[in-house]
Amino acid sequence: MTQQQKTIKLAEFGGWKFIEEDGFFWLERPDGKKCHGSSQRPTLKSWRDNFFFLPKYLEDLNAVRKLEEKLTESKKRSYFYHLFGTQKLEDGGLWVAVHASAEDKCEALGKTLNLW
Repeated sequence: MTQQQKTIKLAEFGGWKFIEEDGFFWLERPDGKKCHGSSQRPTLKSWRDNFFFLPKYLEDLNAVRKLEEKLTESKKRSYFYHLFGTQKLEDGGLWVAVHASAEDKCEALGKTLNLW
């Protein structure tokens, strides 16, 4: 899966979506604000065409943090497993957690949520 495809999947989980309003399709942010519209029904190509509006999850720890906040308690456990592997906190796992890159965290999120 490409980085662009991963970003789109994470954006959908994060609340980005296309909505229809009076025959017009808008890319809507998680806060409900519309950022781009089209008269064409959304497709995967629509996501690609609007890619520059989406957060740069694979590069931005702040954007990833917003996704982490959406995890349920049970998903948090799975996320920690995917992020730390079998490493215990006292055996270096804390270092892994503190220094995980945005891309590492996105990879763990994608596996946790079965996005890829």
